[in-house]
Amino acid sequence: MNPQDHPPTAAASQPGRRYVRLSLQTACLLTVAGCLYGLLIAGPLGLLSPVERVTVPVALVVCTGAFVFLWMLSIDGLVRLSQGLSLFFCVYLTINTLNALFLVADGYAPFLYLIWFVPTYIFVYSICDRTFANVVALTTSTVALLAVIADVLRQGEAALGSVRTAAEVIAVLSQFVAIVLLIGVSRFRERFATERAKATIAAERLAETQRLLQQLGVSEARYRNLVENSLDVICVLDADGRFVDVGPRATETWGQAPADLIGRRLVEIVPGEDRPSVQRFLSDVRVGNEAVSREFRVSGRDGTVPMLWLGRWLPLEGAVYLAARDMTERIEAEKRLRQSQKLEALGRLTGGIAHDFNNLLTVVIGNADAIERGSEDRSMRPLANLIRRAAERGADLTLRLLSFARRQPLQPLPVDVGELVQSTAGLLAHALGEGIRIEIEVAAPSCWSVIDPVGLETALLNLAIYARDAMPAGGRIVLRIDRSDELPRAAQTETGAGKGPYVVVQVADEGEGMTPQARDRAFEPFFTTKPAGQGTGLGLSAVHGFVLQSGGDVRLESTLGQGTVVSLYLPAASADGGPARVAGTSAAGPKAAIGRILVVEDDPLLRESVAEQIVTLGYAVDIVGDVRAALRKLEEGRSYDLVFSDIVMPGGMGGFDLAAEIRRRWPALPVLLTTGYAEEERVSGNATDLPILRKPYTLPLLAARLREAIKD
Repeated sequence: MNPQDHPPTAAASQPGRRYVRLSLQTACLLTVAGCLYGLLIAGPLGLLSPVERVTVPVALVVCTGAFVFLWMLSIDGLVRLSQGLSLFFCVYLTINTLNALFLVADGYAPFLYLIWFVPTYIFVYSICDRTFANVVALTTSTVALLAVIADVLRQGEAALGSVRTAAEVIAVLSQFVAIVLLIGVSRFRERFATERAKATIAAERLAETQRLLQQLGVSEARYRNLVENSLDVICVLDADGRFVDVGPRATETWGQAPADLIGRRLVEIVPGEDRPSVQRFLSDVRVGNEAVSREFRVSGRDGTVPMLWLGRWLPLEGAVYLAARDMTERIEAEKRLRQSQKLEALGRLTGGIAHDFNNLLTVVIGNADAIERGSEDRSMRPLANLIRRAAERGADLTLRLLSFARRQPLQPLPVDVGELVQSTAGLLAHALGEGIRIEIEVAAPSCWSVIDPVGLETALLNLAIYARDAMPAGGRIVLRIDRSDELPRAAQTETGAGKGPYVVVQVADEGEGMTPQARDRAFEPFFTTKPAGQGTGLGLSAVHGFVLQSGGDVRLESTLGQGTVVSLYLPAASADGGPARVAGTSAAGPKAAIGRILVVEDDPLLRESVAEQIVTLGYAVDIVGDVRAALRKLEEGRSYDLVFSDIVMPGGMGGFDLAAEIRRRWPALPVLLTTGYAEEERVSGNATDLPILRKPYTLPLLAARLREAIKD
């Protein structure tokens, strides 16, 4: 399309808003100044005619009002105002010219008014369109010419030698000369504005074309990058199912270069048993308007690759656009998920078994303690001791079952990490065999940390076994203990923590090391580099989860052929931290204490056993079977020194709910909770500052915890 197809409008040839306003301001100010001169100086001197005494004030009012209102007008309003003022100025000059010619005796007044038409026309042509200016200028000049002719005829022969007449004629002729010149200038200006507008339009179209071409190039590059960097294989097939274009991901996914696939049919790279599915897929794509998805395999360089295909038929191009995603990782993830769900189900099963079994063991141990301590028949005491020891072995068996199912709760205690590592070295030496030499380096004394000692021993054992497996010919494992004020910078970025202090336990080996890919995935659950059946891929992930749950972090550094270093960053204990000791567990037996305890337990057998044990300790006991009954007891106003409650109970409310309600309504009343479940998070989710007594427990331990809870 040519620029001539869009010629500039009349408005395009008109001056801009700023120029029009400036021109109107100047004209109004000059007119106001002249009017003030006439009213303030010429008027008192008697130089104004009766007509001028009317026209001058009118001009003053009109120009003053126009000057005030032009600030509030848009460009269209300014154009209309300029036309109105132009017409007013011409009428004003015409009236005063006629007045000077026929009513005023002063001979040169007509010349002054006539000559003022020239600057007025310049003003009119500068701010108004040419048609309007021609009408106004020619009309007023014609009137002025007729008036001068009439004045000459009126003077008769006296006008032939009159200077006044000559001045009037020159003034009228100058008007017409000015009109002719202004018409030429106006035409030139309009033509110039038209050409400039055409040039502007052409430049804008050129810029728009360049912008569109640039956007097209950017878009093409963006989508090309999208295809080349996509995790999916992007390809295009023609109507016969032959490859027209193939993304570079095909090389990595299928082991075939895109250039080798061009011209081949899709069914040619698919195993024979999947080819009917491919034919149906392509048929469904061609007949539908929506995208179609299907799963079938592709014969790759290293075997068949399961792919998820998404296709769309574009009839205008006669092509099928396909996106194929490698489903290998998803299938493996689904297998891992099923395995994880099995472990989760096993964990829930063992947790429930542990709860019920621990309740039974609590009853057995409690009664065995009572018989052993209170029976007058001394022959019964060895039997009671045997029963208690068997029950404790049952408790240990429950703990092992929970450990197998990864549901063992953490019991953090202040631990001297250096001493624990040294004491664990003997166990590691027996577990790893004679081909492995263990060295311990303690770089900092007094490395205390608040952590579960059993969990830390298990983590060290897992890491040592991994180190041994990395050194099939034997070698050296170094256990290094040190302190650090902060985590490594990478760990700070990942975990959001950084400030210490930390106790650092490093397990270093001289083994085969890891590839960067294996190192990046080392802590992923179920990831293993061992052959099938020789590793679960859960050892390092369990270590990672244990340390993070304990408030620390794990760093792994490994280079292929140069060994591996695993660093455990454990939260350091306070300067005065020390090993925790359980008071009141000596063989001398508990001390009797006087007080009243409310026992909340849903198991009838355990409820009676616990009540009997607490009574033997010297406390008065009230027993209830659920939380609501306990709250009713407390609302009756009876005074209690302690509420001893199970955590998991039927009825929708448990021990933590009871503790929260007691804190809200009776904040001075202490609460001691007990549970046989292993997963504290599953049964709570909050209130981790409450004391919890794990089942099963002995009578001395129960006595100590009751005294501690009441004292605190």
